[in-house]
Amino acid sequence: MERTESKRSPAQRITVVLLIVFLVSPIAALAAAWFRVGVNLVRNRYEGIGFREIVSAAADRDVKRLKSICVNDNYEFRCDLVNASKGIGGWKYALVDYYGLVQRIAGKNFVPGASFNTGVYRLNNGYLTTLFPEQENISELAGRFLELNRFLKERGIDLLYVQVPGKICKEDPRLPRGAPGDASNLNADRFLELIEDGGADALDLREELHRTGKDHYSFFFRTDHHWTPESGFLGFRILADLLCSRYRFEIDRAVTDPASYEFREYPDLFLGAWGKRTGSLYTRLDSFTAIKPRFQTSLTSSLANGQEITGSFEDVLLVKFFLRDMNRHLIDPYRYYTGGDRAFRVIANNMAPNSRKVFLVHDSFGRIVIPFLALCCERLVTADLRKSADFSLAEAIEREKPDIVIFLYCPFSLTDSTIDDFAGGTFNFRL
Repeated sequence: MERTESKRSPAQRITVVLLIVFLVSPIAALAAAWFRVGVNLVRNRYEGIGFREIVSAAADRDVKRLKSICVNDNYEFRCDLVNASKGIGGWKYALVDYYGLVQRIAGKNFVPGASFNTGVYRLNNGYLTTLFPEQENISELAGRFLELNRFLKERGIDLLYVQVPGKICKEDPRLPRGAPGDASNLNADRFLELIEDGGADALDLREELHRTGKDHYSFFFRTDHHWTPESGFLGFRILADLLCSRYRFEIDRAVTDPASYEFREYPDLFLGAWGKRTGSLYTRLDSFTAIKPRFQTSLTSSLANGQEITGSFEDVLLVKFFLRDMNRHLIDPYRYYTGGDRAFRVIANNMAPNSRKVFLVHDSFGRIVIPFLALCCERLVTADLRKSADFSLAEAIEREKPDIVIFLYCPFSLTDSTIDDFAGGTFNFRL
């Protein structure tokens, strides 16, 4: 009996092609990522790291030397190395994107399991967020802050709490049908009321930004919980005005004038924290704006590990690497400002307009404010209490002797987890 060969249907052929692409793509992505690292090494694109140095260390089986090279201070090399190691994960990110597209087509306004607690909601205007419950420990946090206020008053140091806005607008929450309420503004309102009743100074940027008449959500990224660089710069200008009027700072008008700065927009560059969890096809990508002064600057930044750099505003406080056009899941443009959160940093203004010393305690919203605030004083000390379990705010204040301590927190920092979260806690002052 003659054997007949069955013909594959179009659907079967498409399935075979998709299967081949699925199997080959991760290998191709991995090969391309490592090829990029190799080419950059051969062409000496990484400052301080040479191809021959790596080959020599590998030939000598000097593991310690190889490790030292891989954790070299050349940040671009380290990131390319990490991305190459994750090259096979590029297919994973594609699956995340397509999953988000399916959710969008299905009209889903909630992606379960997309964040560490309740998932990600898409508001009625397309912005992504997570929701925060009412906190029961606000009185305790306020009590700690007022204790710090008394500590500073005894030493003749001013204290100011700056409330940064959260993603959800008090007047217009834009929550989708079926979403539970968000209590981030309620938590912030309670905290502000308690500390002001206790005699502490506060600046509520939620109210100040609301007075501009702009849409609340225009102050934020669509795919992230942070405010945009333009909004952070506006918040800085409001803070600088208060420092002049209430705390007698002398600040050059050019430092707060937008005309003194260059604003450069990078379209569709940013996929924020929530967007990375839902995929880039669930909503639109964000543009990102790089802001730098047109006037001359000279600053010196010192970290707790002894690393020190002196140069212009752009050289010291901005990291161009994070503006690279690469896989949006692997790059975080928000780190363009200051390079990321640091447990402790000192920034000296070598062209200071006054002799004032500022101590800024902040969460990640402070990244945008720090570079510009450094231009308003002789010495800016910054601390992110989440980043170190051993850091003592009280000891640092005693050592630095600032004129004013400023807290710059978003409502997310007023949660139960802030007491003992990560390495430290946002209200763990160690007085």
